[in-house]
Amino acid sequence: MEERMYYELVPIKLIEPNSLNPRKDYTKNTKEIQDRIKEHGWETAITCYQHNGKYVILSGHRRWHAGAELGETQIPVFVVPRPETEIEELERLASSQGGQIDWSAYEWARYTFDLWNLKGGSQGCSYKELAMKLGVSERLIYKRLHVFRYYKHTEIETQLKESTLTISILSEAAHWIDKVVKKYPSIVDEINLDSIKSAMILKAERKCFSSVHLRVDKFYEVASLKEITNFILDNKLTLKKAYELSVGEEVATGKSQGSKLRQTINMLQQRQDEIYQIDAENVKDAKELLDMLDDLEIQLNSKLEEVNAVALV
Repeated sequence: MEERMYYELVPIKLIEPNSLNPRKDYTKNTKEIQDRIKEHGWETAITCYQHNGKYVILSGHRRWHAGAELGETQIPVFVVPRPETEIEELERLASSQGGQIDWSAYEWARYTFDLWNLKGGSQGCSYKELAMKLGVSERLIYKRLHVFRYYKHTEIETQLKESTLTISILSEAAHWIDKVVKKYPSIVDEINLDSIKSAMILKAERKCFSSVHLRVDKFYEVASLKEITNFILDNKLTLKKAYELSVGEEVATGKSQGSKLRQTINMLQQRQDEIYQIDAENVKDAKELLDMLDDLEIQLNSKLEEVNAVALV
C-alpha cells in the first residue's frame, strides 16, 4: 500500500529528533521561536515520518524543542513517507526547509562526511558527484572531508559552529603540518602530531596566519627544525614574523608588484573572514553571501597565480 502524506496534531511525547541530523544542539533562538509560537501559534507544521510508533523529525527540530520547553502537549505535524534508505534520509534532511541555511560549517562537514560514507566513500562516490549533489565546489567537498578526518572534533567543533575558525584555514593548516612533518619527520618526536595540530588550531584562532598565508608559505622551506618548533609552540608568533626572524629580513616579494599583490590577497582574505561572520536571516541573504564567497575564491586564486608568476621573474 502506497504511503500518503497528511497533516495531524501529534502528542509531543511521540516525536523524536532524527539521529542523522548533524545538528545536536536545538537551543539556538529558542526564546524567539517560543515568542512566535505564543503570539501567532503554530504557523508551520514540522515534518516527520512514522517509525515504530514514533514520529521522526525531518524538518523542525528547533521548533519541536521550543514547543517542548513551552510545555506543549501536542504540535502540528506534516507526516511524509519514511525514507527508504539512510542516504535518502540524509539527503532529505539537507533539503528540508531552512536546513541548509542554519547548519554551521562543522555540521555541514559532518553531513558531507556521513553522506560520502553512505554512498561508498572513495570507492563509491567521487568528490564531483557529491559536489553536484550538494550544489557546492569539489574543492569545498575535499576540504570538508579533509578537516573532518584530520582533527579531533572536540578541538574544532565549537570554533566552527561559532565561526572563529573556517574549514578553509583548517584544511590549509593540515597541509602545512603534513609538509613540515615530511621535511622534518623527527619533529613528531619533540612534539607529537596531536600536539602540533592543537597548537596550529590555537594559532589559527589567534590570527597568526590566514589560509592564503599558509598556501603560499615558504617559511617551512627555509627554517631550521628549531625555528619551526619555536613557531609552533609560540601561540602568539605570526607566520610572517617567524619568516622574518628566520631569514633576517622582511618577507621577500621580488618586486613592488609582488607586494601589491600580497596586499590585495590579504584584503580579499579579510573580506572572506568578515563574510563568514555574517548570519543569513533568510534564503535570499544566504544565497547572496555564498555567491560573494565564490567570487572571492575566484579572485584569490587569480591573485595567487599572479604571485607565483612574479616569483619566477
